[in-house]
Amino acid sequence: MQCTKCNEKAVLTLQHGNLCKIHFINYFEDKVFKTIKKYQLIDRDDIICVATSGGKDSLTVLYLTKKYLDKYKQDTSKIFALLIDEGIANYRETTEKDLEKFCEEHKVKLKIVRAKDEFQYTLDEAYPIINAKTKKKTM
Repeated sequence: MQCTKCNEKAVLTLQHGNLCKIHFINYFEDKVFKTIKKYQLIDRDDIICVATSGGKDSLTVLYLTKKYLDKYKQDTSKIFALLIDEGIANYRETTEKDLEKFCEEHKVKLKIVRAKDEFQYTLDEAYPIINAKTKKKTM
C-alpha cells in the first residue's frame, strides 16, 4: 500500500486516502493546530501548563503545544510541563528522565511536584496507612 501523496509506503489508511509516516504527521499536526484555533484553546496572554507523565501521549501534547506557539510566533516562555511524582516504586523513574531530557532539548520549563514533599508520604507509604484506617484489604 502506497501513500496517495508521495508513493512512499503507507502506514495508515484514512477516508481521504493512504498516508506515509511524514504525511500522517503533517496531517495530525494540522488537525491539532486547526482544533486549537477553532476552539480558541490558546490566547496570546495565556500561561500554559501541560500535565505530563513523560509517556508518549503527554510528550506529544507538550511537543505539539510548543510547536503551535513557535509556528504562530507566540511567547514560548509561557509554557511549562508539570509532572506529579506519586511515589510509586519503579514507576516514574524512566518517564521522568525522558521528560527531563525532552524539556531540556525543547527549552520547556519543567515543574516536578512530589507527593512525599507535599504530603510527607509517597503513595506507596500512604496506601497501607489509609487501608488500615478504613479497614480495607491491602493488595
